[in-house]
Amino acid sequence: GNRLGNPDLLPEKALHYETGIKFQTARAEFHSSIYVRYLQDAIIAESDSRGVIRFDNLSRSRHTGFEQDIRWNPITPLYLTASLTLQSNTITRHDRIPFYEGNQAAGYSQLYSFISARWQQDSWDFSVSHTRELCGYYNNSNLLEKDPVNRWDAGIGVYGYDWRLSLNVSDITDDAARDYPFYPEPGRMIFVRAHYQW
Repeated sequence: GNRLGNPDLLPEKALHYETGIKFQTARAEFHSSIYVRYLQDAIIAESDSRGVIRFDNLSRSRHTGFEQDIRWNPITPLYLTASLTLQSNTITRHDRIPFYEGNQAAGYSQLYSFISARWQQDSWDFSVSHTRELCGYYNNSNLLEKDPVNRWDAGIGVYGYDWRLSLNVSDITDDAARDYPFYPEPGRMIFVRAHYQW
């Protein structure tokens, strides 16, 4: 896609507060946290009606959220992981367009979830995962909602002491979500990998 540089960009500054609890057993781990992050001069990329992507600073924004992570090994070969993030990304000050204050900052999703399962036994493993993202916007005006992410990935591999062969499929359902409204994302991709450790 076409991108327009911006030599006047300022570096982002952040102030982050977080608190949480963690519980762990021999086969499971649970971690919950709440946080608030204040960003000044956050760098946001937006696409205009011609499809040109421009990077600008967002004067101030506040990001508040809740995160839950779970890792569980119910039986020796099976590993389960789940993550959930609920987040609000409020524009608290916009010097160029004050009308945007109170809106959600472009590019962020308000709901993110990830679930994966991996089976590892002897000299092979198999994994499958699902990623879901909802409630985001392509622009700071919040007039154009982001495509929801609903992606399945999978992989299978065999390995020895110093080598590994694997086959991975990304976006099995070929349901790619665009990062920018005028540019398509790659769909299903298949990778064959060979690793050797010297």
